[in-house]
Amino acid sequence: MKIRILTIFLLTIGITNAQEKYSELIIGTWEFGKNCDLGTDAEKNEFEEIPWCPPYTENGTGYPTRTYKNDGEYIDYFTSEHIEYGKWKIRNGKLILKNRISKQNAESRKELIERFLKKGLISKESDGFYYQKPIEIDIKSLTENQLEFGNEKVYSIHKRIK
Repeated sequence: MKIRILTIFLLTIGITNAQEKYSELIIGTWEFGKNCDLGTDAEKNEFEEIPWCPPYTENGTGYPTRTYKNDGEYIDYFTSEHIEYGKWKIRNGKLILKNRISKQNAESRKELIERFLKKGLISKESDGFYYQKPIEIDIKSLTENQLEFGNEKVYSIHKRIK
């Protein structure tokens, strides 16, 4: 019994240390590099590809340049006129993102905000901002200069730029 408790305790410490290491390594600014799909043709044909119309970004990738800050906030930079903010954390090998709804949008669409609150699609947090439901992204790997989201067969690669 003592061995089981010790094993569980050591595993918990290991998981906590890994999350802390990821949380330290991710701090900085990252830019999308490429998508990788190592699935077989049969696996790729199993799902219908959804057409994607990427947003305009100054980096030309269709993905924002994302900065993860020490305080748990992130900034998505699409263009100088299109910047989004939110909160991030890492738990159980997943990056959890909550996109903040701008005060301007919240004030100009009060009726919609109230409807979304009632349906549980958004929440108001202690900082006074409204946030969309969190999304969880699997972290495949994270090193000093490279971040991979996804699994062993389908993943995206992001490079640190700062």
